[in-house]
Amino acid sequence: DLSLGEQAKIFAKINSTQAKVSLDLVYELFNISDIRNVEKSAFSIVNELNTDKNSPWFGKIKTLSNRSGSMAQGSFAKYIHKELISEGKILENMFKEERENDLKTMLINFFKAIERFFPDEWNNMEEKYILRKTTGFVASMSLFKDLVTLARNKKETFSEKYCYTYVSKIMKEEVGLLTSDNYESGAKGQSRLKQKFNSIFTKEEKNILSI
Repeated sequence: DLSLGEQAKIFAKINSTQAKVSLDLVYELFNISDIRNVEKSAFSIVNELNTDKNSPWFGKIKTLSNRSGSMAQGSFAKYIHKELISEGKILENMFKEERENDLKTMLINFFKAIERFFPDEWNNMEEKYILRKTTGFVASMSLFKDLVTLARNKKETFSEKYCYTYVSKIMKEEVGLLTSDNYESGAKGQSRLKQKFNSIFTKEEKNILSI
């Protein structure tokens, strides 16, 4: 019941002082919805990865209530939403078939293989490695998608054993130290680390991945 003048004042105030909402809050708000959607499913998977004691990500994801994690829940959820389960993406059928728990298991199996091969870098007790930060996360998830494609082609079960078979082929001496000095933040550092991880595939496997 405000006057037109008061409405105009509020409109001007909101639109002249607006600030970008953090992804962490955005996906928490999607989670409140009663309607099932890709954003809510993505957030649910990330939340369970952070609270499941069997998950390599247990307690390691930065949330609104606990900022001590290394990977922000909003960024993690956005990747699952935009790169895995949206229409046209590699795992869109898992969303359509309401198989969020299966996708969570796949991610756990993959990151257990990463943790097993890079134990010091994953546990990151000295806070000097980037494997659990954005640069390492994006490069790792690129490898995850490649392994999903190969598993489908070869009719392999996406188990921890399957993932480790490939992850263990990574040449640590070629990768070097997984620090920000070697892999700077941003697309350039992510691309360089992706290339290092991608070198594990045979010529035949790379042909499959290029289709």
